[in-house]
Amino acid sequence: MKIRQAYTEDGYIIIVWQDTHLSDDKYPYVYLRDCCLCTTCFNHDSKQRMFLLNDLDVEVKANELQLEKEGECVSIEWSDGHRSTFESDWLRKRSFKSDEIHKRELLYGEEHVSWGKEFQSSIPTFNFQKVMTDDQELLDWLLSIDKFGLTVLTNVPCNDQQLPLLAGRVAYLKKNPFGLFFYLGKRLLLSQRQSQLIWHILQLILASTLTSHI
Repeated sequence: MKIRQAYTEDGYIIIVWQDTHLSDDKYPYVYLRDCCLCTTCFNHDSKQRMFLLNDLDVEVKANELQLEKEGECVSIEWSDGHRSTFESDWLRKRSFKSDEIHKRELLYGEEHVSWGKEFQSSIPTFNFQKVMTDDQELLDWLLSIDKFGLTVLTNVPCNDQQLPLLAGRVAYLKKNPFGLFFYLGKRLLLSQRQSQLIWHILQLILASTLTSHI
């Protein structure tokens, strides 16, 4: 798929395709600048963006457009002095047309479902042992989490070794500065006055208990 023409219009870059059966696509300046795939903005080995949102100029403009490789790429010179190059296939797959968006939704996952208190009686429930041993059950569980954001796992053994096993079933575990796992808890911090009051109440309870046994 090749590009016949590229031009700017009201904050958008308009792409005209050589295939006359395809209608034109338009992309906001800020969207393409944010998605720059050069080696400065994007790590192609880890598939990780390196360009920080804090560094993005939301008022950025395209100063110059140039077609390359006989229409297989478009190069953009931005008002911030940066230059980005996008392949035609990449642009087409990220079209803002509703039919293309629908294709991406089908590819990347199901539609997310909002819910209220009525969801309490119908939360998707899965058996822990089946999730750990059955690949289809694991996939169904993960898709339910993606769709609803909440599931219930039943028959989980009551010890702290099960969470690492479950996490390892989903993906490779990566250490962080706190180790492979760490626990969060809330410490109850009491003022001196509160501590004295609690101690006084405990003394009264103890005295009452002793008196009742005399």
